[in-house]
Amino acid sequence: MRQIGKTLIPAIAATLLLGACDGLGDGNRPESIEIAQGEDGILEVTECTRPQLSIRAFFSDGSSGDFSTRANWRSTDESVVRIGDGDIAIPGRDTFVPRGQLIAVAPGTASVYANLIGLEDRLDIVVNELGEISIDPAESTTATGSTRLINTVGEINGEEVILSGLTQWMFEDPEGDASAEDIATIENVAVGNLTNGLLTGVGEGEVVASGVLDFCDRASSATTVRVAEPQAIELRREYEGSTQLVSGTTEFMYPFALFENGDEQDLEGQVIFSSSDDEIVAVGAFGTAPSLILAGIAGGPAEVTATFGADEPEDGEDIDLSTGITSAPVPVTVVDATLTSLDITPDTPTVMFGDTLEFVATGTFDSGAFTQPITRSVGWRTDDSSVAQFGITFLTANRFAPVLDEAGQSIVTATYTLEDDSVVEATETVTIEPSVDEDEDESSDETGLNPDQI
Repeated sequence: MRQIGKTLIPAIAATLLLGACDGLGDGNRPESIEIAQGEDGILEVTECTRPQLSIRAFFSDGSSGDFSTRANWRSTDESVVRIGDGDIAIPGRDTFVPRGQLIAVAPGTASVYANLIGLEDRLDIVVNELGEISIDPAESTTATGSTRLINTVGEINGEEVILSGLTQWMFEDPEGDASAEDIATIENVAVGNLTNGLLTGVGEGEVVASGVLDFCDRASSATTVRVAEPQAIELRREYEGSTQLVSGTTEFMYPFALFENGDEQDLEGQVIFSSSDDEIVAVGAFGTAPSLILAGIAGGPAEVTATFGADEPEDGEDIDLSTGITSAPVPVTVVDATLTSLDITPDTPTVMFGDTLEFVATGTFDSGAFTQPITRSVGWRTDDSSVAQFGITFLTANRFAPVLDEAGQSIVTATYTLEDDSVVEATETVTIEPSVDEDEDESSDETGLNPDQI
């Protein structure tokens, strides 16, 4: 049997690999490839960021496809730019930089090449210097047993952007017998489309923390992290100055830990709410919004409290709230009232494609007897969903977003249905402006955002 020459094996393997993809077959082959990012063959990035590059292959039948993970990548100067080719381990993590992900190591210029079965494309990279790196918040106090977000931020194009997804956290051990991990820990976690630093308060004390950015010789300024027991828990109402709530509507109760040094901490999602009468005021009714209360039947006042730090119960036992710190009660009276008119704001708003607009609905009840925000209790719609839409979740239903990147208008309507099935409406016209640069680079870094808008 004739042996296949060793030099032919890589080319045959690559051809077979592409042959399993859309676009090949019956003699159809890629004729060229192109790195999608950049303009006129040049891409500007910021030091320490990691934008993702992509490759499109163009075939003889006119079709094209994304082959970013199958191309081979290289850099002409790894002291300025490195490029993921399946062989670069991310510091402190059991994973590798994805193929085609650019690593901006230091200010300067270099080129990267992508090669796909002999086809090649080049992109010149200009790496700009990253501004000052700091930790946000610069100083804070965290309750023992609680968590809070703490991030490394850098200045890019005059704006502060979160860099925690590119950061390794460092602690300095305090003086004495305790180690830093006895006081606090920080780990990177995904929150929405960003990677944030999650700080956990372990035990009372102080520790100095800093963030070191991956692959580049940059570190944040140091910050003092304090962990302490709260002196009190305070509940703050969304509708300040009001003690009543219309039946069937909702309101946020914001819990805060107050500390002896004057600091405070938002404890959203970390307390247990209680109501003295669940039929009048229901608490814990919304899993996605744990600080939201729901007005039930008319009556009251019902007293709402929040408890932090209660001991975990044994299996089969109820939690003992007396083992935690409980806020002073907040009285809420629920009333039956008829909506007379509805107003939505902002008035005559303008929004750019790519941005969103938060609408607020305010209801006037019983012919002007009182008013109350009812944003979450109305229905929101646009006159043309192909032009603009509202969010689809309970907490984003009032969030207006353009769909088309072109100038135009959208009519927004808020509706509230009364007990007799009659409807009270309010409308507003939104002016939509197109984005400033329709050719804006869509490359992204580990956090999923544009490298200059992390």
